[in-house]
Amino acid sequence: MNLFAIVDDHGDIENAPIVRETVDAMVDVLRHPYKPRPEGENALPKALQESVAFSSFYMSNWLILTVGSFWVRALKIATPSSVKHFIPAYADYLESNVVQAKHRDDDVLFQSVGDYLHLQRENIGARPAFFPCQMHLNIPDEALYHPIVVELKYLTCDMIAIDNVSLHS
Repeated sequence: MNLFAIVDDHGDIENAPIVRETVDAMVDVLRHPYKPRPEGENALPKALQESVAFSSFYMSNWLILTVGSFWVRALKIATPSSVKHFIPAYADYLESNVVQAKHRDDDVLFQSVGDYLHLQRENIGARPAFFPCQMHLNIPDEALYHPIVVELKYLTCDMIAIDNVSLHS
């Protein structure tokens, strides 16, 4: 859950191209967890040891490393179906951070209620947050993607998003 907050905070201070680059790398780590990472992408631990300033570059790399570390550990105990369901949910959450950064870069201040809720359904992070509860289960696609279950998930996300607005008002 802390990672959600850190991803959100990182997306709140960076421009859309930097958020896009970080998100693409994080999704790649989810899809290819054992693939060697590009040179320089894992520079954070050494930089921290040398007391290098905690810049955007290091934050992006730290996020990529942290997602990779979490994912490799989760894959050891998660069922194949829970892994299959988590990846698109987390990728959608990450993608919503890119959209939010693009809106901020473009000074998009107002959205319709529907557009706001559509973005917040993903940006609130509820769908991937279901993963710890599902990681030991083998939920078939026809159950998890049944229209009623999908609607319930989105209504849950909407309620959380609306509550978040009321907390920040």
